[in-house]
Amino acid sequence: MSENLSIHQIFLDQVMVPITLLKRYKSLGLNEQETMVVLQLIQFIKEENDFPTPTEIANYMTLGEKECAQILRKLIQKNLLAI
Repeated sequence: MSENLSIHQIFLDQVMVPITLLKRYKSLGLNEQETMVVLQLIQFIKEENDFPTPTEIANYMTLGEKECAQILRKLIQKNLLAI
């Protein structure tokens, strides 16, 4: 992270995480990276960006653009994401 954030600052800005996703991502066939991409998508939707690019998603993750694009393709193939 380029800026130092306190835990207090982190908790002030929140996104709702579906409990089903949190508890059942493994049974849905998702790994942690795929789940984090889904969480990033939830945040983009909250910000009224319904179709973020892999680059936009990668900007908030430790994954690169190509890895994000691959994960998005996997989510589509698993019928967990639709365009």
